[in-house]
Amino acid sequence: EMDGFEATKKIRELPDGGNSKKTPIIALTANAMAGDKDRCLKAGMDDYVSKPISSGDLEKKLSEWLPDSFIQSVDTGEKSATRLDDDVIEALKLTTGNDFPELLRAYKAFSCNNKLKLVEAIKDNNADELGRLAHSFNGCAHQVGAHQLGEISRELELYAQDMNFAEGEKLMDRFLVLCREVEEAVDAQIAAASQKVATG
Repeated sequence: EMDGFEATKKIRELPDGGNSKKTPIIALTANAMAGDKDRCLKAGMDDYVSKPISSGDLEKKLSEWLPDSFIQSVDTGEKSATRLDDDVIEALKLTTGNDFPELLRAYKAFSCNNKLKLVEAIKDNNADELGRLAHSFNGCAHQVGAHQLGEISRELELYAQDMNFAEGEKLMDRFLVLCREVEEAVDAQIAAASQKVATG
């Protein structure tokens, strides 16, 4: 497996016809150690961002490196980007078989029962409860291919560790929107699976 530095080197070595020299590469890392940024830039990357990163910070960074037309296309396609990862869904179908709809129902029950509890934990400045629920949402969301929800849940978990409830509050609305959209995507998968069984 290649790490980000090796991948960047390979991309930069591609023929110019592939626009390899023009493709922006931004490092996204959990570490914020001194010297990391210089190492990334020396490897051929264009910029560096350390986690946790808010959606606002990400948008700002992307706007510095990508054309306006691309940013606008991302904005208009945001809702579709919250759909479940097709590869994850297909893998779940293969590994769970007839239990696939039941697994999705279990996810939806978890989400419906706990999303407002997580929001209350933020409002109540309850770091332990926020950390516990955010950690659970992170794992469960990724399990069903809801990666955006998993990432925002991870951010909330880190804010809980830092007792940073002010930043957590900024993510509440986005978290709830993602929960709803993922629940709708899960419902669609359950309906499709049920229809397939019915038509056999």
